[in-house]
Amino acid sequence: NFSDNYNQWIFFSSMPFLVAYSWFVYKRCDKAIECMFSFVFLVFIRIYTAGFYLQRHFFAMTFFLLAYDAIIEKKYKRYIVFSVLAFLSHPTAILVVLLYPLSKMRLTGKQAVILVVAYFGVIFVGKNIFNTVFAYLSSDYSYYTHYSTNSGFEQNTIGLVLTLLLIIFYLIIKMFKVEDDYVSEAFNLFAVGTVLAMGASNVSEMYRVAYFFLVCGIPGFSRAIGLVKKKGNRRICYCVVYTLLFIYFLPVLTDVKANLCPYISMFK
Repeated sequence: NFSDNYNQWIFFSSMPFLVAYSWFVYKRCDKAIECMFSFVFLVFIRIYTAGFYLQRHFFAMTFFLLAYDAIIEKKYKRYIVFSVLAFLSHPTAILVVLLYPLSKMRLTGKQAVILVVAYFGVIFVGKNIFNTVFAYLSSDYSYYTHYSTNSGFEQNTIGLVLTLLLIIFYLIIKMFKVEDDYVSEAFNLFAVGTVLAMGASNVSEMYRVAYFFLVCGIPGFSRAIGLVKKKGNRRICYCVVYTLLFIYFLPVLTDVKANLCPYISMFK
């Protein structure tokens, strides 16, 4: 074996994604504090700590992010190439075909109603639908059914946290009249990721599928705050979001397996 150290596997298997994510954030965020926020957000909602040992999935997420960047740049041949690579890396990345229409929609009153319906639809009736889809995507159907759960909101704190963050994202755009094409698209994708994360109440696998859309939307959240004109308002936004993220992340600090408190170097 290369290593039996869990943290070393997370570190090395995350490199391709972190390179792609760093490049994407650098292109989309104008200020250093926006870039920093994008990475802190990624860590604090536990995407980094939750599953970079799932190598195929995070290779798929890397290509998924690059496919979205190609859409923004209107390089559609490149989008097709990265979409195929994402799907070949992990079958759940087939949702990359929805990237373009989902990112380009604008949240009108009618679309807001559709989003709410989808939100509750995923929660209450998603289990059978998604398990059927997974059965076609993978021959190892037992793997996906293993991730089914009936524990609902008791085991889906991240879905509730993302819902609060989505509301904050929306209020920032509306209250401070933030107008930016990428921010609008990022909000759409963050909303889709939130709906999928809520679906983890019935199918835990949905949390991993939500990653695809969340990583495309997180830098837009940061950019939205950066575009707030008054410095004082920007500080309030950062403080509110950081506080919520820290509260959610706090249990990780006391988790013995995380080796964070007390800290144990992965190279020890």
